Amino acid sequence: MEFEENMIINYENIKNKAYEGIDKKYYDEICFKKVISNNNHYIIVMKKINSTTNEDRIVVNEKYAQFRANRLFVIKIFNMITLEEIDEILNKIIIGYYKYELKYITNEDVYPDSYDYYIKDQHTSGIHFFNSLKPAIYFCFNPKYKYFNGNYINFNENGAKNYECEYINDMKHGKEIIYYKNGNKKEECDYICDKKHGKEIMYYENGNKKEECDYIINNKHGKIIMYYENGTIRGIFQYDDLNFSSETNFEDETCVVKIYLT
Repeated sequence: MEFEENMIINYENIKNKAYEGIDKKYYDEICFKKVISNNNHYIIVMKKINSTTNEDRIVVNEKYAQFRANRLFVIKIFNMITLEEIDEILNKIIIGYYKYELKYITNEDVYPDSYDYYIKDQHTSGIHFFNSLKPAIYFCFNPKYKYFNGNYINFNENGAKNYECEYINDMKHGKEIIYYKNGNKKEECDYICDKKHGKEIMYYENGNKKEECDYIINNKHGKIIMYYENGTIRGIFQYDDLNFSSETNFEDETCVVKIYLT
């Protein structure tokens, strides 16, 4: 079945389903993968076994980084939304002229035709997996769907956060943060009903501020402060040309904002 508009991703429900029936003493051996088939998102819960060979490359955060393995044991496969279990799934990958298929069957080992033992590169052949559930859930996921509510997080392949934002009814509603690959913040901004509303700050890769300003419903308002990379102020500009009356309303079908200007 395809996603319905009223379907909501519930992390706790997915987590409970993923670990259901698994002894806690095996938790360190469990890993996760997501496969998309016919517009449905499936979580594959797998276990590392004695014959498993996986990467040992240096990453920022092993909990959220993506790795590869040559052989894993499939424990369960279930739909991320309905939590319904299935017995098997075929993962089809097409990259340019390269076509690759690998079938995952519950209670059986899964292993690809090839595995690059000596290449410490996440993009090479093997079974791609995560050591924790959350990055698997948000892998190849677009939060701009009608069913999504909650905190969306996207990770780089090295495990560092790439992006995070709160969503309500598929709209940005809260703080949006974009990160550099080294884990430092690149941009952060407050949103209401998919509109910039509040403080926006941009940063240099070293962590110092680059620019900061305020927004009122997608319009810059007040001071814009720009900085040099060493942290000293480069310039200050003033935005006051807004066509708002003393009381301004912004609303759509799911959100209403009332702004008072003094």
